[in-house]
Amino acid sequence: MSLSTMGSREIIGLTYHALSEQKVNVAVSQLTMPFLSNQEIETYKWISSSPMLREWVGGRNAKSFTSQGIDLKSKLFESTLAIDIDDLRREKSGQLELRITQHASSSFRHWNKLVSQLIQQGETKICYDGSYFFDTDHQEGDSGLQSNSISVDISSLPISGSPGSTTSPATEQAEGAILKGIEQIMGFKNDVGEPINDDTDGSFLVVCPLNLYRSCVTATTSPVVDSGKTNPIVTSGLNIQVFPDKRLSWTDKFAIFKTDSVVKPFLRQFEISEMPQISYIGAGSEEEFKNRRHLLGLSSIRNVGYALWQNACLVTLS
Repeated sequence: MSLSTMGSREIIGLTYHALSEQKVNVAVSQLTMPFLSNQEIETYKWISSSPMLREWVGGRNAKSFTSQGIDLKSKLFESTLAIDIDDLRREKSGQLELRITQHASSSFRHWNKLVSQLIQQGETKICYDGSYFFDTDHQEGDSGLQSNSISVDISSLPISGSPGSTTSPATEQAEGAILKGIEQIMGFKNDVGEPINDDTDGSFLVVCPLNLYRSCVTATTSPVVDSGKTNPIVTSGLNIQVFPDKRLSWTDKFAIFKTDSVVKPFLRQFEISEMPQISYIGAGSEEEFKNRRHLLGLSSIRNVGYALWQNACLVTLS
């Protein structure tokens, strides 16, 4: 059936089907925790570490929610597609159907944009402990000062082939920088001085700008590196994915995330549903009478926020 024979119900049905077929990208699916909200502002006080088993001496030692936390306010977003009634009447080739499908796709790609902004702004936005998400002075209880923002001098990394640059490192240099980031994440401690990431199965996601994509992919997948030696990332059994984020303005840095934890680095909050709500003004409406068009609207109450910085590390190449 072409759109020229469709009414409001059919167009809404097509939009709903298109929305149900959409998926968020790798970064959103692996780095965010989805939460259904029923109020304008949600408070997350459970972020941080949970108590570990201890020897029962002198009764139970209950640990309540931390006084630290994050308030995340939901925001209303919308997008509206205008459908000229003459285009609707003349439609034969399926172009309007494709346009409606693209409209649905853009509403899911909006999650991608929100998460990209979180990563990009991680050096200037506060997380639950009062420090920037990517910062050098995180501290909770007996953890000591901890940094999830490190600088790696690539000229100091062992390399047998030709050296690269901070914007295009050699494979060995990219491999060494990625491992430095993983080492940093694996060394983090909780508020009682216990290792917090010793439960990993070795799954990590590197999010990088486009100019670092080739170096990072080669460093994580090639059996041998520039010098012909065996690649330790490949032989270690680590499961490292690389995601090129075209929205990042970085040229000499990337972020690496531990992806196998129950608690993720970011919060993804929405009301009613992850899927946008559909509104349609069609045949017989004032809009049709005055402007000879129909309006197909999508709206969503959503937002994203910072959660567990301990599952992330920003690596700047110097």
